[in-house]
Amino acid sequence: MIKYFKGNKKILLLSICIFLLIHMMKIVNYYPNWDSMYAIVKYGFSGLSSGRWFSGISLLILSSAYDLQWVNGAISSIFFSLTISLLINLYTIKKRFYCFIAIVLFAVFPSMASTLTYFTSPANMFALFLSVLGVYLCIMQSDRKRVFAAILCFGFSLGIYQIYIFTAIIAFLYYVGNKLLDCEENIYDMKKTVFRFLISIIGGGGLYWLINSLLIKLYNYEITSYQGISEVGIMTLYEYALALKKMIKQICIFFLGVNSITIYGIINIFIIIIALCCIVFILLNRVYTYKRKIALCILFLSCLPISYSGYLLSPGIGYHSIMEVGNYFIYLFIILIIDKQSISVNIRKLASISLLLLCFYHFLNDNIAYHQLNIGYEKTKFTVMETLIQIDLQNMEDIDKIAVIGIVEPDSFQITTIPFIMGATSNYFIPNQFEFIQFAKYFYGREFNGCTEEETDKIKRSKEFEQMPIYPNNGYVKNINGVIVVKLSK
Repeated sequence: MIKYFKGNKKILLLSICIFLLIHMMKIVNYYPNWDSMYAIVKYGFSGLSSGRWFSGISLLILSSAYDLQWVNGAISSIFFSLTISLLINLYTIKKRFYCFIAIVLFAVFPSMASTLTYFTSPANMFALFLSVLGVYLCIMQSDRKRVFAAILCFGFSLGIYQIYIFTAIIAFLYYVGNKLLDCEENIYDMKKTVFRFLISIIGGGGLYWLINSLLIKLYNYEITSYQGISEVGIMTLYEYALALKKMIKQICIFFLGVNSITIYGIINIFIIIIALCCIVFILLNRVYTYKRKIALCILFLSCLPISYSGYLLSPGIGYHSIMEVGNYFIYLFIILIIDKQSISVNIRKLASISLLLLCFYHFLNDNIAYHQLNIGYEKTKFTVMETLIQIDLQNMEDIDKIAVIGIVEPDSFQITTIPFIMGATSNYFIPNQFEFIQFAKYFYGREFNGCTEEETDKIKRSKEFEQMPIYPNNGYVKNINGVIVVKLSK
């Protein structure tokens, strides 16, 4: 381990600096999103019902139960640097310039920005690191202790965020493809490595299932329908057809942005053409046998279907930015080809320029997302503050019961990110009563007890509520039968 850090200290330090520089806007400013309101309560075993039993624990160990932006950013940068350094070592990227592109592109990738918008970012980045570390242990170490360590890495990575298991599979397949690309080994020579990985990944899945099952029995809870987790299993043919349709649509959205022509889509079209040129180069390379060519094409193109294979596990699953980290390997494929193969100088230059342009575009896109967070936070802060002022002006500060009904309607004009970065929004981000109460408690020290659904429905049916104007008109806050009623919309 000491030798590894000494041999990779430049990459590690450079990666941390790049990550902090790119995401400085988010790290040094407090831009909470809707999930940050949940961070105010004790986190602990939160996440059990979604199968993420190690998420809350790891967050408390790494950071805290609160949204501490600088702490979360610093810890995330460390796990980011460890992850990218492992990938660079796995694929032995030789030229420093291409190492730099690989690091920057990973740092600005939408998945990284989306992860940072949530207070759970240290835990999620830790899960990503564990998934890649498990692959590294399977490959670089052959003794049983390392295999056991890999099983633990995969199991606990799944316990934080299940999606990164697909990243581990892609990372391993790319390692195999990279070895075939360099003509160092063939598939048969790597049979022991492949076997260790299979044992480790299956063992990690088994460990995750065992702990999850024990916790369900111990705490007597059920897995929720969140992101289709409760429906994981064999689907019908019709559901598989729908899943395939959703998969293709989501891939197109990620690489092209939207239906209309965008700068992002144009850059990606150039990159896709370059990737196809790299495939053609492999197929025309006389050094490779027919079987090796087919294997290389399958291994390097596998990242897309594997990255989105979650769609094939549950009919209720929906993908977002954090879950699309596997798409990074498409760009990494181009870097590996131009770094290791005697490909045309013009294609090298075009590939490098296109990837750098994409890096710059993602850098701008990430910071637009953070600007969205700022807008949402300021709008929310103003609305809650205005409501508390109205409560005080009407001498209702001694009433602790509150009913927050409706939401502030979003602006007709919104700043958008292409591709969309989940977690950032320019809209009012408190969608219900719980978030309103938490925001008032956390930022203004005002504690309220929320009304139940039955109590809220009763208030909605009253004539007094019907006659109330909606926010921001005067009178949108009123005392109805000893309850502070806030009417944000009809």
